[in-house]
Amino acid sequence: MHFSFNHCPAGLTVLAVAAVCLGAAFPCSCNAGERWFRGNLHGHTTNSDGKLPPEEAALWYREHGYHFCVITDHRRLTPVEPLAHVQTPEFIVLPGIELDSKPGGKNVHTCGINIRSEIGPQGGETVPDALQRQVDAIRAAGGVAMINHPNWTRAFNAEEVLPVRGAALLEIYNMSSGCENEGDPASGVRSTEQMWDWLLTRGMRIWGTATDDVHTYVPGHPDGPGKGWVMVRARELTPQAIASALARGDFYASTGVELQDLRVGRESLALKVRPAAGLRYRIELRGPEGRLLEVAHGEAARFDLSGRTGYVRVRVLASDGSLALVQPVFLDAGRQE
Repeated sequence: MHFSFNHCPAGLTVLAVAAVCLGAAFPCSCNAGERWFRGNLHGHTTNSDGKLPPEEAALWYREHGYHFCVITDHRRLTPVEPLAHVQTPEFIVLPGIELDSKPGGKNVHTCGINIRSEIGPQGGETVPDALQRQVDAIRAAGGVAMINHPNWTRAFNAEEVLPVRGAALLEIYNMSSGCENEGDPASGVRSTEQMWDWLLTRGMRIWGTATDDVHTYVPGHPDGPGKGWVMVRARELTPQAIASALARGDFYASTGVELQDLRVGRESLALKVRPAAGLRYRIELRGPEGRLLEVAHGEAARFDLSGRTGYVRVRVLASDGSLALVQPVFLDAGRQE
């Protein structure tokens, strides 16, 4: 599926961390010269356990309407310089890596996005120790750190993430098989969204992502591409501009729902969904501990933020199960990394 992106008019004041607009059918809540870029943050090639070499993996994303992808092979930096002929003014490839440790037999993985140098094994005695070592190594290499799939093999919980400093991103929807994004209420395993809200409530400012974690480049395959992505707002399509926007939370995550307009002011939040034929939409405003504050049905909603504290975030759920997650808007002081 291809998307068209238009420049947005100037003159609107918003909270930049959450202002989203797409297309030109409605006035846009973003600044002149800024665009929205679709990208996958987590993908593998034959340099680790992926099924396509780097060139073919990048071409899949380019040919399916993406503006960027990040190659995050396990334990190694796949160079992107040899992919210069694949890149265009409308498509780039960012260098990355997926680090892993196994403290106490638990699978602890973190992606480094737009790193500038190779990163070796980091080890770690406990889950928080392993995560912190990985995050520190990624930042030292100039990258943005994303904590990956906490529920894959039920590796770790939110309490073990809370002490970690410097991670910008948390995978909420990893669309590869076995990641248990929805958790397991019967055995007391939180969903990844519930983990996110638990962390946000306790002051951790960490942005939520959706990714393919692609290994097999066959659409429809359980580990295939094109199922989870981010829409990043930036002035230009460069690795640094994309990485900077990710670090400051200037994006939203999607497993299929497109946003057409989102406005965040001091006392209100309003949005419009770009509708898809035959689908219905539920628009939720959630706050501390993930508490449902308000709900609207349809393609547009407006929420009053006056008098609220903590944070709010918007979750848009379509009748086919796909969704969009807007980054949280912090209404008062919280822990800042």
